[in-house]
Amino acid sequence: MENKKPLSLEEVKKIEFNILCEFADFCASNNLKYYLGYGTLLGAARHKGFIPWDDDIDVLMPRADYNRFIELTGYNPIEPNLETRLYRDCKSPNIYPFAKVIDTNTICYEKGKAKKNISGLWIDVFPLDGYPENKNDAVALFNKYKRLRNLHDLTTTNPMFVNQNLFKKLIKTLLVAPIVKLYGYKKFCKKIDLLGQTYSFDECEKVADFTWGDNTESYLFKSELEPAADIEFEGRTFKSPAGWKQYLARLYGDWTQLPPEDQRIPHGFLAYNCKNL
Repeated sequence: MENKKPLSLEEVKKIEFNILCEFADFCASNNLKYYLGYGTLLGAARHKGFIPWDDDIDVLMPRADYNRFIELTGYNPIEPNLETRLYRDCKSPNIYPFAKVIDTNTICYEKGKAKKNISGLWIDVFPLDGYPENKNDAVALFNKYKRLRNLHDLTTTNPMFVNQNLFKKLIKTLLVAPIVKLYGYKKFCKKIDLLGQTYSFDECEKVADFTWGDNTESYLFKSELEPAADIEFEGRTFKSPAGWKQYLARLYGDWTQLPPEDQRIPHGFLAYNCKNL
């Protein structure tokens, strides 16, 4: 594949945007709730589209809608080339503890991943679960999640690509990673997925993504979810949390300001159109 030209960032964005459009149409047809999240919501709010250097799309779904989405698309994909992939899939699993909708007309290789081929460009679909009211409980839950995620990452990522000092990289590469890989990424994905469901979505005032959330402030009050707001992204209207400004402020502080240039970095992968291979 060395002689094949990878898709440009703009081509990647076009394909991902198409996945998002099909996903949104499917949710509307099946009465499923979703919201733009993370950097995708930030891009919509600040740029009315992708963050210029970003290369992925994130959506959030209440756990019940997330489970129903997985059930529905497991029987009938959104489109023949758009498959919902989970860690527990046998034929072609994804290596993360949340769902991905993948375009099987493309192939994608993530930088530093031991299991590099995830079979195509994607959008990430994160479940929202209950977030404990007591701050100490929330911190304890998040700390458990961080430990599991660190171990999970050792099963899928070459430690030499991690931004740490050389000694730590060598310890992880030579001692920790071989042991953890015997356990396998699927078991860590399952543990993370189940940990996120410790608190019921319906019984909590706050909700959060515990499958890939970055910090204890990445929560939403349920009152900030509905009624969902319309927000523009790349010329089309999608759903966002009603309190999207409060959510972005918790995640990013002054989200209206651009980060320093040295922090404007895409996630890092190479993608190809299967027809050109």
